[in-house]
Amino acid sequence: MVTHYDPYPSEYEQSPFCGTPDTENTETDNNWNYVSCKKCLKAKDKAKKFVEETETVILNQMQGFVDFENEQKALANER
Repeated sequence: MVTHYDPYPSEYEQSPFCGTPDTENTETDNNWNYVSCKKCLKAKDKAKKFVEETETVILNQMQGFVDFENEQKALANER
C-alpha cells in the first residue's frame, strides 16, 4: 500500500495532495517520513509552499478577528 501526503488529514475524509481518489486502500499522512507516493514526493516543495501559504492566510484571518474584537471593546468602553 502507498501512503500519500495529506497536509490536513482527517479520519473522515482523506485528500491526497497528488489528487489520487479517496478509496479503501488510500493511506494518507502529513509526516513526510511516512509518505511513499512518488507523485506526492515529486510535489513535496509545492505541497510545503501550499501549507505555508494556507497557514499564513489563517493567521492573518485570526489577527483580523482579534483586531476587530479589540476595536469593539474600545468602542464599548468609550460609551
